[in-house]
Amino acid sequence: MKSFYLILFFTFGVLFPAETQTGLKTFTNYGSCYQGLKDEKGKILWPADFESLKKIWNFTYTIYPREYCWIAEKNGSLGLINPQGELILPFTYSKIGAVPKGIIAANNNAVSLFSYQGEIILEFDDYSWLHPTSTGYIVEKEDKI
Repeated sequence: MKSFYLILFFTFGVLFPAETQTGLKTFTNYGSCYQGLKDEKGKILWPADFESLKKIWNFTYTIYPREYCWIAEKNGSLGLINPQGELILPFTYSKIGAVPKGIIAANNNAVSLFSYQGEIILEFDDYSWLHPTSTGYIVEKEDKI
């Protein structure tokens, strides 16, 4: 019976590895309290220049391992970094969030929906945010929907 569990454990461990085993890792410079990103081998890809870093996941559960990106705050503005450490969206946004169809980013009275590769899907000038619904999006302007 022990060998059955060992085979089962090995099979699922190989076929379905944990998502946290690969990708970029955060590190903190405790002198400045800023964060950076390094790869699996410890090579620093982004120095500790970020006020904050947050991992956001793709809402598509059919893709394994699930896609994710990092929201990084630098000098008070937000940008988006992909799992390879490449900048997808520049540090010009005041708000970034994940939705089922991609990434919403807003700045200076404009809001856009981007793919996880940084391609523009929708753009709305003079609006502040998009709220996803089951059939589309509701736009927000000056805190009014």
